[in-house]
Amino acid sequence: MNSLEYLLSFQRFGIKLGLDNINYLLDQIGNPHSRFRVIHITGTNGKGSVAAFLSSVLEEKGFRVGRFISPHLIDFSERIVVNDNPISRQDIDELVEQIRPVVHAMQAEPKLGHPTFFEAVTAMAFSYFARMRIDFGVIEVGMGGRYDSTNVVNPCLCVITNIHLEHCEYLGDTIEKIAVEKAGIIKPGVDVVSAADRPEARQVIDQKAGECGSAVFYLGRDFRVSSRRDRFPRQYIDFEGPWGSVRDIELNLGGDFQASNAALAVMGIETLAKRGIIPSDESALRAGMAAARWPARLEKILDSPMVLLDGAHNPSAMRALADTIQSLFPGRRIILVVAILSDKDSAECLRILRSVGSTIILTQSTYERALSAEKLLAVADGIFENPLCEPSLAAAMRRALSLCGHEEIILVAGSLFNVAEVKQFVENMNTKAVWHA
Repeated sequence: MNSLEYLLSFQRFGIKLGLDNINYLLDQIGNPHSRFRVIHITGTNGKGSVAAFLSSVLEEKGFRVGRFISPHLIDFSERIVVNDNPISRQDIDELVEQIRPVVHAMQAEPKLGHPTFFEAVTAMAFSYFARMRIDFGVIEVGMGGRYDSTNVVNPCLCVITNIHLEHCEYLGDTIEKIAVEKAGIIKPGVDVVSAADRPEARQVIDQKAGECGSAVFYLGRDFRVSSRRDRFPRQYIDFEGPWGSVRDIELNLGGDFQASNAALAVMGIETLAKRGIIPSDESALRAGMAAARWPARLEKILDSPMVLLDGAHNPSAMRALADTIQSLFPGRRIILVVAILSDKDSAECLRILRSVGSTIILTQSTYERALSAEKLLAVADGIFENPLCEPSLAAAMRRALSLCGHEEIILVAGSLFNVAEVKQFVENMNTKAVWHA
């Protein structure tokens, strides 16, 4: 078993929220997370895009930036990145060997037990970032915030994107309960930037921030954004904040929802500059925002016919995706290819997608938590008039291409775990042969 296989074997220990294991792990390897500044990001949707925008701007300002995200789309190395360079297999091997004796010691400790996959990877990421002497770590939580393994950091900025129902079995079954978990990343005296718009979520955030003496800046109240489209996926935003405005900021991530993500990033950068943590530099801000890339967020992977990928996997993300598709491509026929995980609200997701198109192909990814295509088809009955079903994403894509004309659009959605399989299919296929099949 190689080092990556050994690490992936930790997935059998499932999800365990709490900080005892990660604190022990990090203490045993020298507390590497204390050796760089951190921007900590939580929320229901948009975390990865916000992380991409922030990382790109900080890099343009000349900083060495580490980015930690989950899950990865195609390769494990995407989780741990420094200045857009994914971690190497050699570094993964060395980091696994560093934590291996600590893992063995933890197994012998009744109060700890074997670390989970995410706990181990979090410790490895922090160790790697310290080794690479980064200036800033842009750190995305795995789940929730309060008891997430990443919540051992002392950030210089907290970002809470939005708050909707998700992972209810772990985080709670109301907006208030989930907000408590997400607001758990707020630390004393650390500014908070948020797109939370539900009053019950804001109340929780405000209470936690008040206890910590932290200022909170809300999208729509303290800063605002407007957008206008150019040739897809390019768009431009105008940002208005408490300390001034910036016009005509270029973005190259498509989707109306990216304007809000971009505004969070700009507000975060402006806040860091106002506090003297980074220098103010509008040219670097503009260059970084324009250069930011993030896969599987309304990503176009084929031109003719157009194939779009989006990782939307919960009702709030599906709603944003549906609104964007209807706005960007009015009157175009959309063929939907959908695979959803078993722990998601598949019925509500499908009801939302019904407004996008009437032709849908239900399928499943190879991920272990995927809802079977047959069960998804049963959910779709009564929502779609004639839902189709295929046993795999590859088969679903072949079916979609056979139904698709040059002016029609194939939209793949339902889970980030669909992305790698669809990309591999498109890369390997002979487009004309498949399309005319």
